Amino acid sequence: MSLAFFFIAVLLTGIFKVHGRVVGNMVLQEGLEQCVYAEELQWEEIGRESGEKLRSFFWCGNGRIRIENEKNRTAGWVKTAAETEITIKRCNPENFLRLLAAAGI
Repeated sequence: MSLAFFFIAVLLTGIFKVHGRVVGNMVLQEGLEQCVYAEELQWEEIGRESGEKLRSFFWCGNGRIRIENEKNRTAGWVKTAAETEITIKRCNPENFLRLLAAAGI
């Protein structure tokens, strides 16, 4: 009987780890996409809202999110059951047009 309880406890622990990893990645990706299209003044607010959403709505109480913006890239880190880093390159149509002009297309 104790072996059955131990097995159920191990399964539940694994399920919560998978839940934390998946939810953390989804919330981070959503926050990064919002930052790509937001103005500079909203970046910190989006990062704070993503952290609140992760901890309250999705029940990942120990989850931490950090979103930073560099010149051409938006980078984010989330730490729940696993630590994940995602980097998104920001849209730069002027550079694309220069590359096309330089290639002679």
